[in-house]
Order: sequence, then structure tokens, then C-alpha cells
Amino acid sequence: PAGERRLPRLLVDMVFLGLTGLGGNLQPRVRYLVVVKRRWLDEEEFAELLTLASLLPGGNTSNLVVHLGVRIGGRFAGVAAFAAFALPGFLIALGISTVYSAISGRGLVQGALRGIEGGSVGMLAFVAWKLLAARVRKPPALTRTRILEAALSLAAFGLLAVVQVPIIVVVPVLGAVGLVVERLDR
Repeated sequence: PAGERRLPRLLVDMVFLGLTGLGGNLQPRVRYLVVVKRRWLDEEEFAELLTLASLLPGGNTSNLVVHLGVRIGGRFAGVAAFAAFALPGFLIALGISTVYSAISGRGLVQGALRGIEGGSVGMLAFVAWKLLAARVRKPPALTRTRILEAALSLAAFGLLAVVQVPIIVVVPVLGAVGLVVERLDR
């Protein structure tokens, strides 16, 4: 089966991401890997998995890796993909944390962290831009469902960014609204 052939490649890729993804915000790299390079998912499938991963507790990328593993080879592959992704990063983080605790009060370290923070925000904006650009290039048919998705997206942005409602409240409330509207449409 295709999943069995993909699993070793997925595990190698996840170890590589775990070794090189020290700054977080790996969604752009995961997207490139699974949508562009490997073609295991299309843009819409990736967006769906990223949405699901974002709704769950824990890190979005870790959750995404589990979903990819399950999609490619079942539950065992999900566990294996997570382990391949998380263990290298954990070991590196442990080493860096040990060093950081010894030098964290120095001014150069603080300046470097401010630069890294700016880069992280930029990478997150890049992922949002790529997902939006994919929708614009291949816009879905304008249906009630798509209008609802757009309205809920705007509502989520407004509630989170403007009103500053906690995400733990926004996600279930908007999910419930989507379910009610879906039921009414049937």
C-alpha cells in the first residue's frame, strides 16, 4: 500500500524537521513538504488538517504531524511521526535550555531573541498569506457554505483581535454556530 511506502519517508522528514525546527512556526515548512514537494496533500486538505490541529490542545505543528501520520499510515504512523518529530527537538531544547540558563542575562542574548521573535511572526504571516493566496487563485464557488466560512472567519478575527475573547471560548462558540447553520440548511 502507498501508506507503507510513504511512512519511512515521512519519518525521515519528521526527524529532519525536528532537528532543524528550533524556532517553531514550522507550518510553512510542513506545508511545503507535504503539499509542494511530496504532494501527499493538496492545499485544501492541508488547510483542513491545519485547522483541526489548531483547534486541539498542544502545539499546532505537533498536532499536524500526528494527523499527517494517521492520514498516511494509521494510528501507529501518527504516533511514530510525532515521536520522530518531537524527540530530536526535545533533546536539542534540553541542551539549549541548559546553556541559556547560564547566559540569559546578557544583552546580546536579549537582542538576538527580539530578532528571532520578529522572524517567527513573519513566518506565521507567510503561512496565512499562502493559504489565502491558494483560495484566491482557485476560488471556490460562492455558496452559502463559503459565505458562512468567510463570516465565521471574520467573526473569529474580530472576537480574538478586537474584543479579545479567549480562543477557548471563540472556537467552540463558532463551531456550534457552524453546526446549527449546517443543520438548518438540511
